[in-house]
Amino acid sequence: MAPNGVRCSSINTAAFKLEPVRLGVGGYLWPRTEQVSPPVTASITDRLHKVQEQVERVVRDHKSLRERAAVLEAAGHDHQRTSEVLTARVAELERENEVLRKVKPAPSEPSVPGTKERIDELVNEIDRCLELIQD
Repeated sequence: MAPNGVRCSSINTAAFKLEPVRLGVGGYLWPRTEQVSPPVTASITDRLHKVQEQVERVVRDHKSLRERAAVLEAAGHDHQRTSEVLTARVAELERENEVLRKVKPAPSEPSVPGTKERIDELVNEIDRCLELIQD
C-alpha cells in the first residue's frame, strides 16, 4: 500500500518483473504491450492461387536455368576440346623445333637456306598457341 491508502499496482513490483512471460495468453505484457491477432488478409482460394503462381514461376526459372546450364556445359566441353587440340599442337611443334635445332649441316654441303626462318616461324606459332590456351 502506498501512502494515502492507494494500492500500488502489482506490475511495478520486482516479483512481477521476474515472472516469466507466457506467450499466447491474452492480456498485457511488460511494458503494456497488447497481443494482437494477425488480420485476416485473403481467402484460402486467393492464397492457393498465389502459391500456384509462385510454384509456376519457380518451375519456369528452374527450366531456364537447366537450359542455361546445358549451354554452358556444351561450351565448357568445346573449350576443353580446343585446349586439348592446342596442347597437342604445341607438343608437336616443340618436337619439330627440337629436330630442326639438332640437324647440323654437313661441312661439305652448303647450309640449307630457310632453316633459321622455319625455326622462327615454329617458335612464333608455339607462342600463339600458348596465348590461345591461356585465354
